[in-house]
Amino acid sequence: DDSDAMQWVNCRGNVINDDTNCNFVFIGKISQNEFARQYNHVTTLFNKRKLENNLRENVLPSFSCLMLIDIDNFSEINIQHGRSFGDDILKDFAGKLEEMFDMWQIYHTEIDRFAVLLDISSRKEAKELFDQIKHFSEYFTLSGSIVPNDNLLYSSFENIYDYAVDLIS
Repeated sequence: DDSDAMQWVNCRGNVINDDTNCNFVFIGKISQNEFARQYNHVTTLFNKRKLENNLRENVLPSFSCLMLIDIDNFSEINIQHGRSFGDDILKDFAGKLEEMFDMWQIYHTEIDRFAVLLDISSRKEAKELFDQIKHFSEYFTLSGSIVPNDNLLYSSFENIYDYAVDLIS
């Protein structure tokens, strides 16, 4: 593992501060197991399971829509250039998304798919964001769908992702 790579951990315990009131030592339990199931190991972004849990538990800040982004023909990129190159593409793409959005908004949901939760006020704004994202790389093109956060469109709130997948397919 990369020593500079972000690592997710679950901590339970107490932090003891020093004389200047800065964190000095943590006493408790640290576990990577729970969080390992909630993020993508290549990009270190939260995964589809985490998105579904957050939607089900209604713990997300308000958002107006979900943007689903698909890297077109990603399997061909892996075949032609190798899996390591494909992983680098995913990491680079994830890094560019992290520059644009807060961490809680971005999810690496499938091998070549990313979901972004947006708080925007118009379709025009959503299209402008997607147009910016489309120019992230010379190695691939993107497809996308944008679904409003409106539970009248689907049977349950968690189905917003499935609805976006249906539109992109």
